[in-house]
Amino acid sequence: PDAHRLTRFPIIEAAAEHIELHVSTFEGTPAFMDDGTEYIPGRKDGTQRLKFTGTQSREIDVNWYDLHLGEGHFFIVTEDEAREAWGPEYVKYWEPRAGGYVATYDHIRKAFHPEAYHDPNPVHGILHRDHCIESLLQLLVCTADLTPIPSTYRLGLGTNYINTDRPHTCRSFPKIVDFVKKRFNGTLRVEPYAEAAWKNQL
Repeated sequence: PDAHRLTRFPIIEAAAEHIELHVSTFEGTPAFMDDGTEYIPGRKDGTQRLKFTGTQSREIDVNWYDLHLGEGHFFIVTEDEAREAWGPEYVKYWEPRAGGYVATYDHIRKAFHPEAYHDPNPVHGILHRDHCIESLLQLLVCTADLTPIPSTYRLGLGTNYINTDRPHTCRSFPKIVDFVKKRFNGTLRVEPYAEAAWKNQL
């Protein structure tokens, strides 16, 4: 399939060449014992998946940090890229930056463990959590994945349950991460405007 048909518009031109499609089989669908006990099956080959959910742990925190590159998930765009993406109002965005949704997922994950991730900043409260959920809903509607997801009868539940462990056509996430790293602090890095230069345009 054409990679650009799976591209949200607008997208900065510099990122277009880094979009590569591949088929990836998702994992993690719950299974059920005959008594209804729910569990997540391991891989048949015995290898371990990276953990992103479950009881709060250092391992999970590190995996999420690596996934959204710490602070590196934001990067500066050029003035031309900003103008193309946001039109004449681009001048409102001093030091324009583009980021992803990984931090949004991570914020929601942490909301389930307030005892471990207490954040006194009121900006990161309930309204911010709801904003994250709304953003993910918009992303879901935007991408509209049409992968057929079957459901099968589960004896322990007495009803059907979906199986999301199916092949999906996806963008290559490592390719996108490589691009973001290069834009953040590598060969494709864009130097920020001086603060005064942006303020003079407001």
